[in-house]
Amino acid sequence: MEVALAADVSKHVEELMSYFTITFTVDPSGALLCVQQLLNALFGMNAAAQHTPIHSPYLSSLPFELHSLQRASPLSPSPHPLVDATLSQPLAVMEHWLDGPPPHPHHSPSSHKSPSLPRKQPMLSGRRALVVKPVNPVSSVKDYIAHFEPLVVSVVKRFPHTSSLLLQQRTLFLLVQLLQLKVRYELLDCNHTFLDSVLKLVGLMESGVVRDGEDLVPFLFQFLVLLAYDNSQLVSIPEVMQRCDGVMASGHSVDTFAIPALQPLVLNLFVRPGKEGSELETQREVVLSMLLRVIDHSRVMSLLTHVLDCFSRSSQHWHRVSGQILASLLNAVARLSLVLDSAESMATLYHLFSAMDPSALSVKALFVSMLKQPVLEGPRQLCRWLAVLNTALTLMRSLFPESTLYSELSSITLTVPAVKSEEVDVHGDTPHLHDDEAPSTRLAWFLLSVMRVTVETQLQLKCLSGPHPQPLLPHLLGRYLLLLSSLLSGEYENLRMALTSVSFPLSLTSAFLSLTPSYPLLTLHYYHLSLLTGGRSLVFSALQVCSASQAPSHRLLYHCLLPLLSCSGTSLMDTVPTTLIDRDRTTEKDTLIEQLMNSDFSNPVACMHALQLARDEGSVRVLPLLCRRLVTHPFSSISSPAASLAGRIMADKKVSSDLARELLPFLSGAGNRYPELLSTTQRLADVPSPAPPQSSSSHPLQFTSQVQAVTRLWFLAEVHDLCRNSCSDWLCGRVLARLSLSELSDLLQNPDIPKGLLEACVSHGLEVSLSSSSQTPHPLLQASSARLLDQLVQSQGPGDPSLLPPLLWLLLAQEVLSLPPLNEAAVSSVLAAITGGLQQRDSTLLLQTSMDCLSLALSLREIQSGIDDAWLATTVPLVVALAKGSTAEAGKADGSSSQQLHSALTHSPTHSLSPSLRLHTGTALLSLARLPSLHATCLIPPLLLSPGSQSPSEQVLDQALLEGEVLQQYMARSNTVGWLDRAQFEERWMQLLGVVNQPPPAEGMPVEEMYAHTLNMCIGLVGVVSLLLATSLCPQPGNPVFGVPLHTHRNRDILFLGTKPGRRLRKVRSVVETQLLLQCGARPDIYSHYQCPLLSHLSLPLFTRNVERGPGGTELGPAQLSLKSLWPVTLANPTSPARHSPDGVDVRSCVLSLVDLFSHWLGQPLHPLLLLHTLRAILMLSDLFSLPSQFQWMLELACDLSDKQPPEDVALHAILMQCILKAGAVLKVDAVQLERIVRSTERALSSDSLEVQDGCLCGLLYVVEDPGSQLAAHLAAPLAKYLPPQLESFHRLSEQHCTLCWSLAVSLALHHSHLLKDAEFPGQLLEKAIPLFLHPHTSPLLFHSLCFGLELLVLNFTLSNEQRSKVTNVTAGRCAKCELDKVLPALGLLLSCMYSGEQGNYVNEDEETEAAVEMSVLTREYVGILVEHLRHSPLEGVRFLVGVVPVVMVDFLPPVQVLQMVVTEFVSPHQPRPSLAAIVMGETFSLVLGKNMGDTLTDCGPTVSGQFRSTGAREKGSLVFSVLLAAASSSSILRAMLEVVADQPNMCLHICKFSLATTSFYFCSNPSVKPSSKRCL
Repeated sequence: MEVALAADVSKHVEELMSYFTITFTVDPSGALLCVQQLLNALFGMNAAAQHTPIHSPYLSSLPFELHSLQRASPLSPSPHPLVDATLSQPLAVMEHWLDGPPPHPHHSPSSHKSPSLPRKQPMLSGRRALVVKPVNPVSSVKDYIAHFEPLVVSVVKRFPHTSSLLLQQRTLFLLVQLLQLKVRYELLDCNHTFLDSVLKLVGLMESGVVRDGEDLVPFLFQFLVLLAYDNSQLVSIPEVMQRCDGVMASGHSVDTFAIPALQPLVLNLFVRPGKEGSELETQREVVLSMLLRVIDHSRVMSLLTHVLDCFSRSSQHWHRVSGQILASLLNAVARLSLVLDSAESMATLYHLFSAMDPSALSVKALFVSMLKQPVLEGPRQLCRWLAVLNTALTLMRSLFPESTLYSELSSITLTVPAVKSEEVDVHGDTPHLHDDEAPSTRLAWFLLSVMRVTVETQLQLKCLSGPHPQPLLPHLLGRYLLLLSSLLSGEYENLRMALTSVSFPLSLTSAFLSLTPSYPLLTLHYYHLSLLTGGRSLVFSALQVCSASQAPSHRLLYHCLLPLLSCSGTSLMDTVPTTLIDRDRTTEKDTLIEQLMNSDFSNPVACMHALQLARDEGSVRVLPLLCRRLVTHPFSSISSPAASLAGRIMADKKVSSDLARELLPFLSGAGNRYPELLSTTQRLADVPSPAPPQSSSSHPLQFTSQVQAVTRLWFLAEVHDLCRNSCSDWLCGRVLARLSLSELSDLLQNPDIPKGLLEACVSHGLEVSLSSSSQTPHPLLQASSARLLDQLVQSQGPGDPSLLPPLLWLLLAQEVLSLPPLNEAAVSSVLAAITGGLQQRDSTLLLQTSMDCLSLALSLREIQSGIDDAWLATTVPLVVALAKGSTAEAGKADGSSSQQLHSALTHSPTHSLSPSLRLHTGTALLSLARLPSLHATCLIPPLLLSPGSQSPSEQVLDQALLEGEVLQQYMARSNTVGWLDRAQFEERWMQLLGVVNQPPPAEGMPVEEMYAHTLNMCIGLVGVVSLLLATSLCPQPGNPVFGVPLHTHRNRDILFLGTKPGRRLRKVRSVVETQLLLQCGARPDIYSHYQCPLLSHLSLPLFTRNVERGPGGTELGPAQLSLKSLWPVTLANPTSPARHSPDGVDVRSCVLSLVDLFSHWLGQPLHPLLLLHTLRAILMLSDLFSLPSQFQWMLELACDLSDKQPPEDVALHAILMQCILKAGAVLKVDAVQLERIVRSTERALSSDSLEVQDGCLCGLLYVVEDPGSQLAAHLAAPLAKYLPPQLESFHRLSEQHCTLCWSLAVSLALHHSHLLKDAEFPGQLLEKAIPLFLHPHTSPLLFHSLCFGLELLVLNFTLSNEQRSKVTNVTAGRCAKCELDKVLPALGLLLSCMYSGEQGNYVNEDEETEAAVEMSVLTREYVGILVEHLRHSPLEGVRFLVGVVPVVMVDFLPPVQVLQMVVTEFVSPHQPRPSLAAIVMGETFSLVLGKNMGDTLTDCGPTVSGQFRSTGAREKGSLVFSVLLAAASSSSILRAMLEVVADQPNMCLHICKFSLATTSFYFCSNPSVKPSSKRCL
């Protein structure tokens, strides 16, 4: 009813109310909820009738509007995304919030325009129906009150005699709705008994004797306020105020009692006032005084914002009320009693200030109130004080010019209070400045002192053990730093100059550096502030500290500070440590040469400078430098010029024999590379030359082997350096995957390797292992797993929390690969590491990782065997405490581990946790509950196990399951936890059979007992069926924590995939399908075991899901199994893999017994509810049928009931149609049954109920799957007539109905096109699908189904050439415009159209035919669409395109056009993502060169050079040549290193080294390259 229109609901009001009246006797609260929704739908108060979007409570807490933020965001990515994410974007969001216009501006009636602050109007209440008036009612309430009145009168009479809180709430809510609709109250409560009960409840609430009174307060006072405006005049507004004042004086919590009572008064007096007059003004003054008494609370500040909005229409009243509120606020600030303990409360304070009259505001008064407290009592008061200061700084930036501010603060002594409590002791600061000091200098000193006090407090809190006592302080400090940066970047120029002159104390800098491991972003914001004030020396010292540390926080800070320095005008060459010596400061060349001899020549730039110095000198003095350091360099680009220069000096200058003997040992290793230089040195040293070797030294193989040996050593050194300094562990893992097991073991044993790299190695090794055909462990996985286990064993305790992310991937590898089981020491270390991670409450991500590690570890048998009672006694209380949102420690929990876990399962994880953490915590609780020692206790219903009591016996449990509430709790736990083995399954099976085999109810049983008995039978029936269906969970039957229902597809084999173009399509289409599965299964973080089933996507065949099923779907839906999976079981082969009985469970006998039971039930009259559940159970169990007679029984039963049941019972007919059609598709029915089924199907398709049509469509999916079905032959024509109009009316139909229609239409076109009289059915289908495909509001699920269905039609060549071209063009346009969640399915469709269409016939053709040229133009257009997404779409969503774009270009374009397009698209000075561009270029060059295209490498040189000259970007041209030569080389490690180099933040410094390496390797490993080619390259 929330989405129903009034015109549709108004036809069935009388019928619905009769149902609700009957239901009220058994479920009063549920019936009232339905009545409320009916009223909402009938009078335009539901979601369908609202003209404005419904505000979400999550979106309403944001301090900015989403659409305005999207407009403010840049269209193209920044070259420094890490700095943007950590600094630029938070600063831009805050400035946009402060500078943007208010959502609802109010214009002052005064003649002058006063400056106003931007403010956001928060929602007055989270309950929409309490504050929304009827919108455009379609008719008067008088037309329907006669239908509602009997039920409302009975509800009103029952209210005084009920103690149900839910029923009381919904009764009051219903009365509020009726009063809003202007229903006369006397018609509903003529004796005023309901009103007397309400007033009595309010009086008892004042006395504090009402249980859960805080949940009733909003409803009670909303009712009383609306009743005061009713014509009955039973209650007046002054009386309601008096009652509200009594509740405020009762001593209850202000947040839960006083504020909810005041809220309806504020709403009706200020937001939506009635008639104006003196009486209204008096009432407003009284309510305002009541609000000012409790102004300390943030919700009261929000209400006062609405009060100021009301008074802003009159400048005089606005100024007066603003002054009153400001005075009360300043008193609260002086007492530090404002409750500012959250980010939302601080935003509310700013909104309150922004709603005041600017002429009434005074920063001086605010500072005076803040500085009245010389000592702050603990971190909480410091947070409140700092929150007020942040508000003052915001007012300074938004309202007061700098000169006005200094004039107001000139007479104030700015002192910073001290912070003293049991936890911290930080002294304050008193200014030691002259009286004539500038106000800007005094303010600068004050701001720095505030920064010092806050940081020292945070450092002292960090040293405390246990949970963090004040998590809000880092947030406040970060906002304080951002506000200062915004001030200094704006108009406060004098303040910036004052901060520059004062200079930041070194103690403050060291304090922020100490905060870096925990809060690196705070340190980054501090250094950004220092850069704004000219403190570059501080940043240089920080870079030295961070470069020497391998901690992840220091690495993050290092990679963010480098771009900040470059943006501030500092040269990067001045900031990076280098071996170059400033020649201007050196006077003696001998000293310079000596220093160069002792320098580190790993930097090739230093080598080139040293070589240039040697050329300039040209004397004998540089020979030691040349021969010792440069001739032996592994890069031939450096060693070859050095050898030539040394040879010329030896030939031209006089070299002594002693010097020659000294140089000879260094040249002996380079003799094979430079034999002439070696022989000259031997001659000068009077040393005889050795005999030449038998094999020629100039042989290419010997030369190449020497170069490769030297180069591999250099590779290992460079890989080690990149792994230490790279900011992308993922790319480093890809490089390490190219090394051998021994090299990996040596490298990972190095202590300098960052710990974050271990996670990338384990995860990437797992992915590579799964992608291989044998699925054997990759060397990278073996080496990293061994290193991880060694570190865990060596930790001897909780260990390092950074080891938990790689441990998660290791446990996942243990489960999905055939790895050796963990030994006893490893198991103990894993359990200890998990327990230690659960104790880390400071990091939400670490807790999520620990929870996932726990869930995966408990699924491994070797770890289950190593769990003892001591570990459970420590770990279970930690998980339970987290689920309850408390900070209780392990040793302080009450009860045993099983009882604590049972209590935690009773209540879902608290809402104080984040949504992702709640999901992880719930899964960890279920994994613990599946342990054999805890499983039995966790299954006991909460009603049978109170805290501290013993578990009930089996007899007591079996008897208690006859009670409906106990059975419902038992089934909820059973379905959630599952079963472990055959014994548990059989025990639970017998218990539930005892429930469903209860004797029938007696004839004279009351209605309430009859309903309870029926409900109990339905619950038991659902439990029995769910227990049996759990046997088909994959990969582990009976385990709902990790298992998903079995699913088989109905698609026929695609013959095109066996052709050459089809095999090429399979390669790129699998990449898209992989990304699609990962996107559909994405979770808020990457450390989630919910991606465990998705790891099988690497070997998942393409096109193996049904059209109506979304990718990655794991739910149990209709038509779950295909007809092909049912046929072998029932007709031919009873040993189908889908029918195996897991763990020895005899599923066949269980199904037979249930069929007998259902046959007995259906032979006698059944309650309609029980009949519905029985038929639904039969339909679900039909997936487990093993005999044709069972399907025959289901067919006859469903046909008989379909003829007997009234057509109004749409839910029953929907199930019956599925049963009829499913059984008819499996069996070979005769002519009589065939005619009966066809008649029932036509009747269902013409039904007015969408539910009946959906049930029929689900059954027809089985029918159309069989190409030779007689039933399908009879139904093909009616379906071809029915389906196109349904797709055309998609805008008024449900998503499920449209998806089923489309799936059925695709199957009909694929399997039965020969039966259709109208041969244009595919064309009609395409005409109806394209508008739905292009509609911007098509849901993602329906869009996925449309793309997948069109793909099947295209690949099976069901469409004509003209229709295929139309699909291709439409899909290309959709790819260019649609959002990211729809790009993937559209891209898959586009690739299928390209490879199966005419483009596939012109792949790599050199002929310049007209058709080839046209196809080339189209291909370039399609590739250009992908390139645009690669440039500007979110990075995580399009990274996979680096594996698609190169393959598509090489498959569809000639080599010359491929190279031209690569250079044109990716070599640009404005390329936003150079790392992805480098990877695409490298993959493209490798594919082109791998096709043996002759001199393509040489031919592309002029093309690259021309583009290089046109762009004028030196590093871009160097990058392109490096990529080209790396692709041409035979070294896979060199190509992998390219990705890491291109991802460096200071890429231009690394490209020089990399280009020299690639040039040296290419020319040395290819000695036959022509000189002309060398010059060209």
